[in-house]
Amino acid sequence: MAPENLDDLFERSTIALPRQLGLKEAEDLLSYLAMNLPGRISYTANYIRNSMPDGSTQDGGVKLGGMIVNDSTFAVDSFESIHDGIDTTKIAAIRFSPIPGYELSEHRPENIQLWDDVRALIEKY
Repeated sequence: MAPENLDDLFERSTIALPRQLGLKEAEDLLSYLAMNLPGRISYTANYIRNSMPDGSTQDGGVKLGGMIVNDSTFAVDSFESIHDGIDTTKIAAIRFSPIPGYELSEHRPENIQLWDDVRALIEKY
């Protein structure tokens, strides 16, 4: 696969959020997506909190991952949350799971449409 094709694939399968979201806001976004696809979203949410020696707590990273199913097209794909590299308590993007070694044109059209549908809904959110 040529580098530009790999870049196209990752650009298409990654959806930047209009603003960074905390865990509760990200879960609200997933509910919105499920209602508007229409579809089902199964996910796990991990939130790390650090207990410090002085008895205080510090918020750590937030991570979401799961599966989105579009009930009308039967497209299914897994996703994970992405941070901006600075603030791990916020989610900056959602990345779907392209098939390693496959070019964009080799992915199921239904899955590419799922990525596009989710992107369009996030842009309206």
